[in-house]
Amino acid sequence: MMRNLSLGWYLAKRAIARTGTISKIFIIFIMMLTFLNLLVVRGVLVGIPDSSLENTRNDDTGDVLVSRNDGELQIENTFEITKYLDNSPLIDNYSVRYSSSATIESDFGRSKKDSTNASRRTATVVGINPIDEQAVTGLDRFVKEGRMIESGETGSVVIGQGLLDDEATANFTGEDLLQNVFVGGKVLMTINGFTKEYRVVGIASSKGQTDNRAFISDSELRSLLGRSNLNASEIAIRTIDPSFDAQLVTNLRAQPFANKAQFETSLQAAGEFLNDIKTIFDFLSSFVGLIGVFISAITIFIIIFVNAVSRRQEIGISRAIGVPQTAIITSYFLQSIFYTLSGIGAALVVFFFVLDSYFRNNPIDFPFTDVYLSVDSFVILLQVLILLVAGGLAGYIPARMIIKQKLLSLILGR
Repeated sequence: MMRNLSLGWYLAKRAIARTGTISKIFIIFIMMLTFLNLLVVRGVLVGIPDSSLENTRNDDTGDVLVSRNDGELQIENTFEITKYLDNSPLIDNYSVRYSSSATIESDFGRSKKDSTNASRRTATVVGINPIDEQAVTGLDRFVKEGRMIESGETGSVVIGQGLLDDEATANFTGEDLLQNVFVGGKVLMTINGFTKEYRVVGIASSKGQTDNRAFISDSELRSLLGRSNLNASEIAIRTIDPSFDAQLVTNLRAQPFANKAQFETSLQAAGEFLNDIKTIFDFLSSFVGLIGVFISAITIFIIIFVNAVSRRQEIGISRAIGVPQTAIITSYFLQSIFYTLSGIGAALVVFFFVLDSYFRNNPIDFPFTDVYLSVDSFVILLQVLILLVAGGLAGYIPARMIIKQKLLSLILGR
């Protein structure tokens, strides 16, 4: 047995060495493209929901989100929760937010004269401490025009681009968009029955919740809401490491104030829609991946089969001089493994050192998120193993088919 394996190894090395350089490069290139297709297709399909969830975590919920109970206007005993967060070793930073529904109107000077020119819509206005919000979500980096509001600043607002009528806005809601809004201009906002002019100091765009919100200082919004206490609408929390999110939620739910609010990880807070989308795209990527593996196996089969057929006479002569069939089949099996491994190796190098790096710096621009290639080491390892098995079988089966032909037919090349 070992003698046959050793002889098969020798024959495989000899066959590969005798194969022309261009032919070898072509075969490896085809194998590389085949495996690269598996990696990229899955990377994009899974990357769409993963990027959306990551975007939600980065610019909205943080690692953990504390929100008010259904039917409540605020989080009762917010002070107790923030006191706990101040003393928790799992916390990096947190941002206390106050929110309310508001009617925002632009071009209000003209609309007073002609109501048909009114440009208004309802949106959520969020009161924040800019320093705390910056520490949790880095909101300042989403301000594409103008600047962020400052702590305690009054009469100033940062408006999400999703509320504005411009070429960069994709209107998925069907609601009216605000026209002629620009940095330095003014909008009219009605909050809790109070109407006030606000100067637009910045326009934010994140392809997330930020796009559909307006931001003013927390102290000003509390004043407009007539809220003398510090009870918040939500608290976004950044843990010292994202992996601690579930542990922190468990700890918070075990505290005496647990019934005063909802405590969720960013994944839970994203809602069923995004999680369902993730499940669907995971299934699609697995299904497409299965088809890809099948096509890869056929590709390898054809390559090895053509290679074996072109050397039928050589196989026949080898059998005639006493080379065992097992050794011949082993040689073609090992050739298939060689080309498969070489193609996989080349594909992994291109994927990790070229494509992944490129898309990290230049994500695919989708209307609702910037998509990065999803990389799952376990799935990639599984794909490598499956493709190796497929490659091995694709080398074994054609060699087995040819070796079983009559010796004379092989020698004569019939």
